[in-house]
Amino acid sequence: MMSVFVHSTNIAGVNSTVLDTSLASTLLHCPKTVELLNQIPSVNGAMFTLLLTKSKLTRHLDPVACSFRYYLGLNTPNNECCFINVDGTKQSWKDGEAFIYYDTCLHYVENNSQDIRLILMCDIERPINIFGKLFNKIYTFLISKVLVPNLPDDQAGIVNKLFAKVTPFLTAFKKQNPKLYYPFKWCFNLILLCVFLGILILLSNVLFSMILID
Repeated sequence: MMSVFVHSTNIAGVNSTVLDTSLASTLLHCPKTVELLNQIPSVNGAMFTLLLTKSKLTRHLDPVACSFRYYLGLNTPNNECCFINVDGTKQSWKDGEAFIYYDTCLHYVENNSQDIRLILMCDIERPINIFGKLFNKIYTFLISKVLVPNLPDDQAGIVNKLFAKVTPFLTAFKKQNPKLYYPFKWCFNLILLCVFLGILILLSNVLFSMILID
């Protein structure tokens, strides 16, 4: 069986921008990192991620399979107490070391050490056929609409802007009607999911029709 991890120690093997969008705060505070990553065109997104001491990320996966996930250890506990478990295989982070894994596999993260874990995370484009590439383009476009700003001056996706408008209402509604809040919240999320899937299906049909016509 193929290993879920592919090890690497060469940061130049990573790439890129975040969904074709570089946040203003990223360009301001991390210009060298952006310059380095933009030299390689194969990554769909990149970010620094911080995991605090005694923290966990519960089991999750990416069902869409748009990319491989690349991790480069920057400031890590350098021991087995801080790790990711992918499909039953455990891998710890170490400073200056990197690995790639398939995040379509179920995985979770734990930092049971007394130190923080800071890494560079990149999504690297998978080698797939033309239909997969078209689907990934559509998915990337839709994900860009939920772009989350780091700082107030950063650009934000339209969905994030919508939530910023709705959040004060939901907060007040939760205080006034705590029993109705969660059913309302789940209905609201379900509507957004249906809209997202509807747009995805519509754009997919349009692109596939264009291919057939050509």
